Amino acid sequence: MTDEPEVAARTALRQAPALVVLSGPPGCGRSTLLRRIAAAVPGPAHLGGGLAMLSEVPALALSRAVRARLPADDVPLLAEAVRSRVRGGLLVLDDLQHADPATIAALPHLARTCRVLVAVRTPHRLAEPLAAALRDAATRWLPVPPLTPDEASALVRKTAGGLPEQASAAVVARAGGNPLAIIALARQAAAGRAPIGEDIDQVAYAIAAALADLPRPARTALAALGLLGRPAAPALLGTGAADLLAAGLVTAEAGGSLLPVSAYVAETAAGLLDTAARADLHARLADLTPPA
Repeated sequence: MTDEPEVAARTALRQAPALVVLSGPPGCGRSTLLRRIAAAVPGPAHLGGGLAMLSEVPALALSRAVRARLPADDVPLLAEAVRSRVRGGLLVLDDLQHADPATIAALPHLARTCRVLVAVRTPHRLAEPLAAALRDAATRWLPVPPLTPDEASALVRKTAGGLPEQASAAVVARAGGNPLAIIALARQAAAGRAPIGEDIDQVAYAIAAALADLPRPARTALAALGLLGRPAAPALLGTGAADLLAAGLVTAEAGGSLLPVSAYVAETAAGLLDTAARADLHARLADLTPPA
């Protein structure tokens, strides 16, 4: 993983109050980078974060960080209660996409007096006014970059050391620098299994759970890219293309066509379709696209 976001985050959090947001798609390594930055920044770190199964519990992410019950019904009071406990330390919140509205609303208040480091997955289901306020309050909003080819190759060797060079190169090419995809594909290659089948493994399940937060048109567009196996024009993908770009799941080529950042993630989206839906999407794509 390149060190630019880490250096930028550490610089912003070294002394003055600041709010640094790490963002990126499922499996990109946000949590790993979050922990690395927290360990490198001077001062005590107060670690908390959202939990998917308890996303409606008021101020849970903040309560986990400061180890105290908090007044969640009053946002300024909530922020002050957290500030009085964090003081000169570092407030660290992972999985902000699972945090409740009170937690999100308190962060702009905390950014004025505390050093705050958070990670949020894209896509997310944060209400647009809260997401906009968070972005406005952020000192730095840092997308987590994909692994470089050398870093990806090293992760393949760590995950499946006996993998032949050709198979390792294929894993790197298809994973698109996504650490979670690299791990899944390397394990599957080492076990002699197909990349994607009817049974989604546990690593792919984590990706699938994140994709569930995409709007339906975006999920369909990503599944279409997974079935096509090549770039596609935004018009072919429909209204979901813009959401995929915003979530960092696709990138635009020079001619404007979109391709998934990780082919594995797109194939996972296609693998989530039931047999009838997948056949129907195949048929529609066949009608709409010329021969490859």
